[in-house]
Amino acid sequence: MSVGRTVRALTLQDRPALGALSEEAFGTRTNPPPPPPPSWPPAGMHSVGTFVDDRLVANVTGREYASWFGGTQIPTWGVAGVAVEAEHRGSGLLQTLFAESLAEARRRGAALTSLFATATGIYRTYGYELVADRITLEVPTAALSALRSADGIRLRRATTDDEHLVFRTYSAWASRHHGPLTRTGPCFPHAAEGVTEAWTGVTLAEDDTGSVVGYASWNRGSGWGADSRITVGDLIGLTPEATRALLRMLGSFRTVAARVRIPASRPEQVDLVVPGLPPKVVANQHYMLRVLDLPDALEPRRVPPMLTGTLDLTVTGDAFGDLDGGWRITVAEGAARCARVEDAAGPVLTVGGLSALYAGALGMADLRLAGLAHGGDPTYDANLDALFVGPGVHIRDFF
Repeated sequence: MSVGRTVRALTLQDRPALGALSEEAFGTRTNPPPPPPPSWPPAGMHSVGTFVDDRLVANVTGREYASWFGGTQIPTWGVAGVAVEAEHRGSGLLQTLFAESLAEARRRGAALTSLFATATGIYRTYGYELVADRITLEVPTAALSALRSADGIRLRRATTDDEHLVFRTYSAWASRHHGPLTRTGPCFPHAAEGVTEAWTGVTLAEDDTGSVVGYASWNRGSGWGADSRITVGDLIGLTPEATRALLRMLGSFRTVAARVRIPASRPEQVDLVVPGLPPKVVANQHYMLRVLDLPDALEPRRVPPMLTGTLDLTVTGDAFGDLDGGWRITVAEGAARCARVEDAAGPVLTVGGLSALYAGALGMADLRLAGLAHGGDPTYDANLDALFVGPGVHIRDFF
Protein backbone atom coordinates (compact mmCIF):
# COMPACT_ATOMS: atom_id res chain seq x y z
CA MET A 1 0.00 0.00 0.00
CA SER A 2 1.45 3.38 -0.97
CA VAL A 3 1.95 5.97 1.76
CA GLY A 4 1.60 9.67 1.03
CA ARG A 5 4.20 11.63 3.02
CA THR A 6 4.20 15.44 3.20
CA VAL A 7 6.38 17.87 5.13
CA ARG A 8 5.01 21.38 5.66
CA ALA A 9 4.61 24.24 8.14
CA LEU A 10 1.78 23.81 10.63
CA THR A 11 -1.18 26.19 10.76
CA LEU A 12 -4.06 26.90 13.14
CA GLN A 13 -6.02 23.97 11.65
CA ASP A 14 -3.23 21.60 12.69
CA ARG A 15 -3.20 22.68 16.33
CA PRO A 16 -5.54 19.93 17.66
CA ALA A 17 -3.44 17.25 15.95
CA LEU A 18 -0.26 18.78 17.34
CA GLY A 19 -1.79 18.81 20.82
CA ALA A 20 -2.61 15.10 20.57
CA LEU A 21 0.90 14.28 19.32
CA SER A 22 2.48 16.33 22.11
CA GLU A 23 0.39 14.57 24.76
CA GLU A 24 1.51 11.20 23.39
CA ALA A 25 5.16 12.27 23.56
CA PHE A 26 5.22 14.27 26.80
CA GLY A 27 2.21 13.04 28.77
CA THR A 28 -1.37 14.10 29.31
CA ARG A 29 -2.08 17.54 30.70
CA THR A 30 -2.95 17.80 34.36
CA ASN A 31 -4.76 21.15 33.84
CA PRO A 32 -7.47 21.86 31.31
CA PRO A 33 -6.14 23.10 27.96
CA PRO A 34 -6.27 26.85 27.33
CA PRO A 35 -8.96 28.17 24.98
CA PRO A 36 -7.97 28.03 21.30
CA PRO A 37 -6.24 31.23 20.16
CA PRO A 38 -7.64 33.31 17.29
CA SER A 39 -4.39 32.82 15.37
CA TRP A 40 -1.54 30.34 15.59
CA PRO A 41 1.39 29.91 15.66
CA PRO A 42 2.25 33.00 17.71
CA ALA A 43 4.95 35.45 16.65
CA GLY A 44 8.42 33.94 16.79
CA MET A 45 7.25 30.31 16.74
CA HIS A 46 7.57 28.07 13.67
CA SER A 47 6.36 24.46 13.64
CA VAL A 48 7.01 22.02 10.82
CA GLY A 49 5.41 18.59 10.65
CA THR A 50 5.42 15.36 8.70
CA PHE A 51 2.05 14.03 7.55
CA VAL A 52 1.43 10.45 6.46
CA ASP A 53 -1.85 10.10 4.58
CA ASP A 54 -2.90 13.49 6.05
CA ARG A 55 -2.18 12.39 9.64
CA LEU A 56 0.39 14.43 11.62
CA VAL A 57 3.03 11.93 12.78
CA ALA A 58 6.05 14.11 13.63
CA ASN A 59 6.81 17.70 14.60
CA VAL A 60 9.71 20.04 15.29
CA THR A 61 9.09 23.56 16.59
CA GLY A 62 11.61 26.41 16.39
CA ARG A 63 11.48 29.62 18.40
CA GLU A 64 13.23 32.92 17.77
CA TYR A 65 15.44 33.72 20.75
CA ALA A 66 18.76 35.40 21.41
CA SER A 67 21.48 34.18 23.78
CA TRP A 68 24.29 35.97 25.55
CA PHE A 69 27.78 34.87 24.47
CA GLY A 70 30.92 36.91 24.87
CA GLY A 71 28.96 39.91 26.15
CA THR A 72 26.86 40.03 22.99
CA GLN A 73 23.36 38.93 22.01
CA ILE A 74 23.55 36.13 19.41
CA PRO A 75 20.35 35.17 17.49
CA THR A 76 19.41 31.65 18.58
CA TRP A 77 16.86 29.15 17.26
CA GLY A 78 15.36 27.32 20.22
CA VAL A 79 14.09 23.88 19.23
CA ALA A 80 11.23 22.42 21.26
CA GLY A 81 8.27 20.07 21.00
CA VAL A 82 10.17 17.39 19.07
CA ALA A 83 7.70 14.52 18.81
CA VAL A 84 7.25 11.43 16.63
CA GLU A 85 4.27 9.11 16.73
CA ALA A 86 5.27 5.78 18.29
CA GLU A 87 4.68 3.74 15.12
CA HIS A 88 6.99 6.00 13.08
CA ARG A 89 9.96 6.31 15.43
CA GLY A 90 13.25 5.19 13.95
CA SER A 91 12.07 5.76 10.37
CA GLY A 92 14.24 8.84 9.72
CA LEU A 93 11.51 11.49 9.91
CA LEU A 94 13.52 13.80 12.18
CA GLN A 95 16.38 14.23 9.69
CA THR A 96 14.05 15.92 7.21
CA LEU A 97 12.24 17.94 9.88
CA PHE A 98 15.48 19.25 11.39
CA ALA A 99 16.76 20.14 7.93
CA GLU A 100 13.57 22.14 7.28
CA SER A 101 13.55 23.80 10.70
CA LEU A 102 17.22 24.78 10.63
CA ALA A 103 16.87 26.11 7.08
CA GLU A 104 14.10 28.38 8.39
CA ALA A 105 16.38 29.37 11.27
CA ARG A 106 19.09 30.48 8.86
CA ARG A 107 16.59 32.43 6.77
CA ARG A 108 15.61 34.30 9.92
CA GLY A 109 19.21 35.10 10.83
CA ALA A 110 19.89 32.60 13.61
CA ALA A 111 23.58 31.90 14.18
CA LEU A 112 23.05 29.29 16.91
CA THR A 113 20.44 26.68 17.73
CA SER A 114 19.80 25.07 21.10
CA LEU A 115 17.45 22.62 22.76
CA PHE A 116 16.73 20.67 25.93
CA ALA A 117 17.32 16.98 25.28
CA THR A 118 15.82 13.88 26.85
CA ALA A 119 17.99 11.71 24.55
CA THR A 120 21.29 13.43 23.73
CA GLY A 121 22.37 10.81 21.19
CA ILE A 122 19.57 11.71 18.77
CA TYR A 123 20.59 15.35 18.63
CA ARG A 124 24.32 14.72 18.42
CA THR A 125 23.52 13.25 15.00
CA TYR A 126 22.50 16.77 13.94
CA GLY A 127 25.56 18.50 15.42
CA TYR A 128 24.25 19.48 18.85
CA GLU A 129 26.46 18.97 21.88
CA LEU A 130 25.82 19.14 25.62
CA VAL A 131 27.04 22.47 27.02
CA ALA A 132 25.12 22.90 30.31
CA ASP A 133 22.52 21.47 32.64
CA ARG A 134 19.55 23.45 33.89
CA ILE A 135 19.15 22.03 37.36
CA THR A 136 16.81 22.51 40.30
CA LEU A 137 18.47 22.63 43.70
CA GLU A 138 16.63 21.77 46.91
CA VAL A 139 17.96 23.49 50.00
CA PRO A 140 16.67 23.17 53.59
CA THR A 141 15.29 26.49 54.79
CA ALA A 142 17.08 25.85 58.10
CA ALA A 143 20.44 26.00 56.28
CA LEU A 144 19.50 29.27 54.61
CA SER A 145 18.28 30.86 57.81
CA ALA A 146 21.70 30.18 59.35
CA LEU A 147 23.53 32.32 56.79
CA ARG A 148 25.18 35.39 58.25
CA SER A 149 23.49 38.68 57.50
CA ALA A 150 24.63 40.70 54.49
CA ASP A 151 26.00 44.11 55.39
CA GLY A 152 24.93 47.00 53.19
CA ILE A 153 21.94 45.20 51.63
CA ARG A 154 18.32 46.22 52.09
CA LEU A 155 15.47 43.97 50.94
CA ARG A 156 12.08 45.20 49.82
CA ARG A 157 9.07 43.84 47.95
CA ALA A 158 8.91 44.81 44.27
CA THR A 159 5.84 46.54 42.82
CA THR A 160 4.72 46.94 39.22
CA ASP A 161 6.78 50.15 39.09
CA ASP A 162 9.91 48.06 39.72
CA GLU A 163 9.45 45.51 36.94
CA HIS A 164 11.88 47.29 34.62
CA LEU A 165 14.49 47.04 37.41
CA VAL A 166 13.93 43.27 37.61
CA PHE A 167 14.50 42.90 33.88
CA ARG A 168 17.54 45.20 33.98
CA THR A 169 19.06 43.17 36.81
CA TYR A 170 18.51 39.90 34.96
CA SER A 171 20.13 41.38 31.83
CA ALA A 172 23.13 42.60 33.82
CA TRP A 173 23.62 39.10 35.24
CA ALA A 174 22.95 37.26 31.97
CA SER A 175 25.32 39.42 29.92
CA ARG A 176 28.20 38.34 32.17
CA HIS A 177 27.76 34.67 31.24
CA HIS A 178 27.63 32.42 28.20
CA GLY A 179 24.26 30.96 27.32
CA PRO A 180 21.39 32.73 29.10
CA LEU A 181 18.51 33.79 26.91
CA THR A 182 18.19 37.56 26.60
CA ARG A 183 14.41 37.42 27.23
CA THR A 184 13.89 39.79 24.32
CA GLY A 185 12.33 39.39 20.87
CA PRO A 186 9.01 37.99 19.68
CA CYS A 187 8.96 35.03 22.08
CA PHE A 188 9.35 37.39 25.06
CA PRO A 189 7.03 40.25 24.06
CA HIS A 190 6.36 41.30 27.67
CA ALA A 191 9.46 40.09 29.50
CA ALA A 192 9.69 43.28 31.55
CA GLU A 193 5.99 43.20 32.50
CA GLY A 194 3.79 41.13 34.79
CA VAL A 195 6.51 39.50 36.88
CA THR A 196 5.11 40.85 40.16
CA GLU A 197 1.68 39.38 39.36
CA ALA A 198 3.06 35.97 38.37
CA TRP A 199 4.65 35.20 41.76
CA THR A 200 3.69 35.35 45.43
CA GLY A 201 6.54 37.80 45.84
CA VAL A 202 9.44 39.40 44.02
CA THR A 203 12.06 40.55 46.51
CA LEU A 204 14.61 43.19 45.51
CA ALA A 205 18.06 43.54 47.04
CA GLU A 206 19.38 47.10 47.12
CA ASP A 207 22.88 48.22 48.05
CA ASP A 208 23.67 51.23 50.21
CA THR A 209 23.34 53.55 47.19
CA GLY A 210 19.78 52.35 46.52
CA SER A 211 20.77 50.44 43.36
CA VAL A 212 19.09 47.08 42.75
CA VAL A 213 21.83 44.42 42.84
CA GLY A 214 19.68 41.29 42.97
CA TYR A 215 16.20 39.86 43.14
CA ALA A 216 14.30 36.65 43.84
CA SER A 217 10.90 35.72 42.43
CA TRP A 218 9.16 33.05 44.50
CA ASN A 219 5.91 31.22 45.17
CA ARG A 220 4.93 30.29 48.71
CA GLY A 221 3.15 27.09 47.73
CA SER A 222 0.50 25.36 49.83
CA GLY A 223 0.42 23.98 53.34
CA TRP A 224 3.05 24.12 56.03
CA GLY A 225 5.49 21.78 57.71
CA ALA A 226 7.83 19.07 56.45
CA ASP A 227 6.12 18.66 53.07
CA SER A 228 5.83 22.36 52.27
CA ARG A 229 8.33 24.13 50.03
CA ILE A 230 9.06 27.50 48.47
CA THR A 231 9.55 27.50 44.68
CA VAL A 232 11.91 30.10 43.24
CA GLY A 233 11.59 31.39 39.68
CA ASP A 234 14.77 33.45 39.51
CA LEU A 235 17.43 34.07 42.12
CA ILE A 236 19.83 36.61 40.67
CA GLY A 237 22.60 38.29 42.64
CA LEU A 238 25.05 40.78 41.15
CA THR A 239 27.08 40.75 44.37
CA PRO A 240 27.78 37.97 46.88
CA GLU A 241 26.07 40.04 49.58
CA ALA A 242 22.88 40.30 47.50
CA THR A 243 22.83 36.54 46.90
CA ARG A 244 23.33 35.82 50.59
CA ALA A 245 20.64 38.29 51.67
CA LEU A 246 18.08 36.80 49.28
CA LEU A 247 18.85 33.24 50.37
CA ARG A 248 18.60 34.26 54.02
CA MET A 249 15.19 35.82 53.30
CA LEU A 250 13.99 32.52 51.83
CA GLY A 251 15.31 30.78 54.93
CA SER A 252 13.02 32.94 57.08
CA PHE A 253 10.21 30.53 56.08
CA ARG A 254 11.87 27.74 58.07
CA THR A 255 9.05 27.45 60.62
CA VAL A 256 6.40 26.84 57.93
CA ALA A 257 8.26 25.44 54.90
CA ALA A 258 11.06 22.90 55.11
CA ARG A 259 12.68 23.36 51.71
CA VAL A 260 13.36 25.82 48.91
CA ARG A 261 13.73 24.82 45.26
CA ILE A 262 15.97 27.07 43.16
CA PRO A 263 16.71 26.88 39.41
CA ALA A 264 20.43 26.98 38.68
CA SER A 265 23.33 25.87 36.50
CA ARG A 266 26.61 24.64 37.91
CA PRO A 267 29.03 26.01 38.98
CA GLU A 268 26.44 28.03 40.88
CA GLN A 269 26.57 30.88 43.40
CA VAL A 270 24.22 29.00 45.73
CA ASP A 271 26.80 26.19 46.07
CA LEU A 272 29.41 28.73 47.17
CA VAL A 273 27.21 30.56 49.66
CA VAL A 274 25.46 27.70 51.45
CA PRO A 275 27.73 26.04 54.04
CA GLY A 276 28.30 22.29 54.10
CA LEU A 277 27.72 19.89 51.23
CA PRO A 278 26.37 21.22 47.91
CA PRO A 279 22.56 21.35 47.78
CA LYS A 280 20.72 18.32 46.45
CA VAL A 281 19.81 18.29 42.74
CA VAL A 282 16.17 17.24 42.31
CA ALA A 283 15.79 17.92 38.57
CA ASN A 284 18.25 18.02 35.69
CA GLN A 285 17.54 19.15 32.13
CA HIS A 286 20.33 18.73 29.56
CA TYR A 287 20.98 21.79 27.39
CA MET A 288 22.57 21.30 23.96
CA LEU A 289 23.94 23.83 21.46
CA ARG A 290 24.86 23.81 17.79
CA VAL A 291 26.62 26.48 15.75
CA LEU A 292 24.65 27.26 12.59
CA ASP A 293 26.70 30.09 11.09
CA LEU A 294 30.26 30.36 12.42
CA PRO A 295 31.05 33.93 11.26
CA ASP A 296 27.72 35.28 12.53
CA ALA A 297 28.11 33.44 15.83
CA LEU A 298 31.73 34.47 16.42
CA GLU A 299 32.30 37.92 14.95
CA PRO A 300 29.90 39.87 17.23
CA ARG A 301 31.51 38.41 20.37
CA ARG A 302 34.04 40.30 22.42
CA VAL A 303 37.33 38.42 22.54
CA PRO A 304 40.32 38.84 24.89
CA PRO A 305 42.05 42.08 23.87
CA MET A 306 45.53 40.62 24.34
CA LEU A 307 44.84 37.83 21.83
CA THR A 308 46.27 38.54 18.37
CA GLY A 309 46.92 36.30 15.41
CA THR A 310 45.42 33.76 13.05
CA LEU A 311 43.75 30.52 14.11
CA ASP A 312 42.75 27.75 11.69
CA LEU A 313 40.42 24.82 12.16
CA THR A 314 38.49 22.38 10.01
CA VAL A 315 34.94 21.17 10.64
CA THR A 316 33.75 17.76 9.52
CA GLY A 317 30.69 15.54 9.74
CA ASP A 318 27.92 18.15 9.46
CA ALA A 319 24.70 16.24 8.75
CA PHE A 320 23.47 19.23 6.75
CA GLY A 321 26.79 20.20 5.12
CA ASP A 322 26.74 23.81 6.26
CA LEU A 323 29.90 24.01 8.38
CA ASP A 324 32.12 21.38 6.77
CA GLY A 325 35.48 22.63 5.53
CA GLY A 326 38.34 24.90 6.58
CA TRP A 327 37.96 28.10 8.57
CA ARG A 328 40.43 30.88 9.38
CA ILE A 329 39.83 33.14 12.38
CA THR A 330 41.78 36.40 12.49
CA VAL A 331 41.92 38.09 15.90
CA ALA A 332 43.07 41.63 16.64
CA GLU A 333 42.11 44.48 18.98
CA GLY A 334 39.38 42.57 20.79
CA ALA A 335 37.55 41.43 17.66
CA ALA A 336 37.53 38.31 15.49
CA ARG A 337 36.90 37.80 11.78
CA CYS A 338 36.08 34.39 10.35
CA ALA A 339 36.20 33.18 6.75
CA ARG A 340 36.31 29.93 4.80
CA VAL A 341 39.70 28.81 3.46
CA GLU A 342 40.92 25.85 1.44
CA ASP A 343 44.27 25.45 3.21
CA ALA A 344 43.30 25.47 6.90
CA ALA A 345 45.89 24.17 9.32
CA GLY A 346 45.09 23.36 12.92
CA PRO A 347 42.79 20.71 14.37
CA VAL A 348 39.75 18.99 12.89
CA LEU A 349 36.55 19.27 14.93
CA THR A 350 33.13 17.70 14.65
CA VAL A 351 30.19 20.12 14.61
CA GLY A 352 29.43 19.12 18.19
CA GLY A 353 33.06 19.70 19.15
CA LEU A 354 33.01 23.16 17.56
CA SER A 355 29.74 23.95 19.38
CA ALA A 356 31.08 22.86 22.78
CA LEU A 357 34.27 24.86 22.18
CA TYR A 358 32.27 27.92 21.08
CA ALA A 359 30.24 27.80 24.31
CA GLY A 360 33.34 27.42 26.44
CA ALA A 361 31.89 24.19 27.82
CA LEU A 362 34.89 22.06 26.83
CA GLY A 363 38.47 22.95 26.01
CA MET A 364 40.52 21.35 23.27
CA ALA A 365 42.16 18.77 25.56
CA ASP A 366 38.76 17.41 26.59
CA LEU A 367 37.45 17.54 23.02
CA ARG A 368 40.39 15.39 21.90
CA LEU A 369 39.79 12.90 24.70
CA ALA A 370 36.09 12.71 23.74
CA GLY A 371 36.88 12.11 20.07
CA LEU A 372 35.36 15.45 19.05
CA ALA A 373 38.70 16.87 17.83
CA HIS A 374 41.85 15.42 16.32
CA GLY A 375 44.84 16.37 14.23
CA GLY A 376 46.88 19.53 14.16
CA ASP A 377 49.54 20.45 16.68
CA PRO A 378 48.18 20.09 20.25
CA THR A 379 50.44 22.94 21.39
CA TYR A 380 48.23 25.13 19.19
CA ASP A 381 45.15 24.19 21.23
CA ALA A 382 45.76 26.79 23.93
CA ASN A 383 45.14 29.55 21.39
CA LEU A 384 41.65 28.22 20.60
CA ASP A 385 40.96 27.78 24.30
CA ALA A 386 41.98 31.40 24.91
CA LEU A 387 39.62 32.59 22.17
CA PHE A 388 36.53 30.79 23.42
CA VAL A 389 37.05 30.38 27.17
CA GLY A 390 34.52 32.32 29.17
CA PRO A 391 32.56 32.75 32.37
CA GLY A 392 30.71 29.42 32.30
CA VAL A 393 27.51 28.39 30.56
CA HIS A 394 24.23 29.15 32.32
CA ILE A 395 20.61 28.71 31.23
CA ARG A 396 17.58 29.71 33.29
CA ASP A 397 14.66 29.45 30.84
CA PHE A 398 13.21 26.08 29.87
CA PHE A 399 11.53 25.77 26.48
